[in-house]
Parts: sequence; structure tokens; C-alpha cells
Amino acid sequence: MTQDKKVIKLETFSTHFFTNGADKHFIIAEDYKIFIESIEQILANINAELLQGQAKYEVCIVANKEGGFWSTVGIIGTLISIPAVLDSEFIHGFYTSLTGHDYDARSIGENVGSFLRDATVSFFSKNATELSKVIPDELNLDKAIYAKNGFYRMCATSQDISGVSFSDSDEPEIQKKDFVNYIVPDVDKNLPAEQFVDVVTIVKSVNVKSDAKWSVKIGENVKPKSVEMLDEEFKKEFLSGRYAIKQTEQDDTMTVLLEKKKKYVNGHEQDAGLSIVKVYRFNDIQILPIPSDVVHKTHRPKIDLFNFQDETAVDSPSQSGTNH
Repeated sequence: MTQDKKVIKLETFSTHFFTNGADKHFIIAEDYKIFIESIEQILANINAELLQGQAKYEVCIVANKEGGFWSTVGIIGTLISIPAVLDSEFIHGFYTSLTGHDYDARSIGENVGSFLRDATVSFFSKNATELSKVIPDELNLDKAIYAKNGFYRMCATSQDISGVSFSDSDEPEIQKKDFVNYIVPDVDKNLPAEQFVDVVTIVKSVNVKSDAKWSVKIGENVKPKSVEMLDEEFKKEFLSGRYAIKQTEQDDTMTVLLEKKKKYVNGHEQDAGLSIVKVYRFNDIQILPIPSDVVHKTHRPKIDLFNFQDETAVDSPSQSGTNH
């Protein structure tokens, strides 16, 4: 398939926020910001997953109409190049299932704005059950779903919005009581944990037999982190008094093996907890040698008037038996 020309055209769709009160023709700016951000995230995810990131587009706000709060959103889009995927049965099937419209690869190649507009409106307009039926397993639109969920959560909690329509209709297509049906259940799964050796400063230790979390500062991080202490042998020795906390203003430090748990929620990676798996060194006491096959976190000095080095943490291989 070749592209003969690029058409730059404003493709619009109306959104009518029905409001509580005949004389209220506005919604608050923060709510409208969430709406626009959700459109941008849906477009970005669709572009990346379906068009290989080849669509170049702008989201525009067109003049409003009176009656509640009318908003017309415009999308101007062109393709930088025509990916072969436009001719595939996969994108053909998804587009027709999502929008109910006929699919014409040539027309989309000439004016991708219409494709993005129709896909976005349909994405907003389908409830959670309908949307789950048209998105194939191999298509990752979790970020778009997350954006849509944020929009409908905003609508559901807004004191002003009583309904929404994605057309010029004078009646709400989706009423407030139904907003919850358009929120897709979270996609939540655990990811492989990351382990690394680092030096931590003790802010608060647990001095009794307990599973309570310790509070430490990691490297140059000035904000304390709550961590689980999983090294049972160290805990037993610490509680017996073998490793005593300093009675001075000097910091108590440990060289430890940290494990950072991570999870995947709606297309976004999130931290899911931090643990000390093993303690190698407590202040000046070497407890165990540091294994050579574990990533060792090092930190550059902070930036000040006399030191312009980058303070970003970098990874380097640890040295077996090295003291820190």
C-alpha cells in the first residue's frame, strides 16, 4: 500500500456534559483537564499499539455550544509513513468491532485523524463488558483503559456532572448511575523483583521481637523508606545485643541485599514493597562477604556549588568481600 497524499483535516466529536442545574453551563477546570488527559493517553496507546507510533496528531478544543456544558474536541492527524499493519486483518477486525464502521485502509492512510477520532469515541462509549469483548488478548491497551477509568471515576464523583453524551444529543447517552459500568476492573499482576546491594542508614530499628518494618535511608535518598527485615539470623543477633546501635550522633549504617518488589497495574509499573533480604555489614562489623554475582548500587555525590557531578544512582558489579 502506498500513500498518494496526506490530508490535514480537523476531525471533531462532541461531548456533552449534562450538569445539575439548568443555569449551570460549566464544569470545573480540573475535571475537564482529566477528560483531555484521558483522550491524550488513549490516543497515545492506540497509536503505539495499532499504528506503530507513526501517527502525528494534535488534540484541539473547538468552540463550545450553550446548554449544560458542550465541548467539541478536534483531532488533526497525519501519518509519517504508512505501516503495513494498515492492511492487516488484525487492525481491520479490531476497528470494525470497536467502532461498528467499515474499514478502509486507504482512507485511513490519507486521513488518520478520522481513525483516531472514531476509535477514541468508541473507546469512551463502550461499557466495561463491551470493551473487554472487542479487545483481543494480544493487544495491550491497558494504558488507554486506565485513562478511561480515570475519566469515569471523575464523572462519578463530580458534584456537577449528571450524564455524558459523545454526540449532539440533547439527552445523556450515559447517566450518572451507569458511570460505574464503564470502569474496567484493574489489570494487576506481580513482576519479577529486583535485588541489589546498597548501604542504608538506620532511621528507626525494631528492638523487640516483631515483624514491624524498619525505617532506613537508602544511599543518598533523604526520604526514609519502610522496609521489611527478612534476615532472621541478623534479627536474632541484633535482639541479643550483638549489634548495638551507636549512642552518639553518628549514623548507624548497614550494607544489605535489598529486594524491590514491583507490580503491573493498568499499564503502569509500580513499587510493591521493599525488603532487606540479607545484612552483610553492620557499622564496622563485617557479618558476611558480599557475593560477586549481585548488582551493587553506588551513588555519586550530591550537587552543590563546588561539586557539579551527577547524583543519579548507577549500577556496578559488586566486589566479593569488599568493605563499604
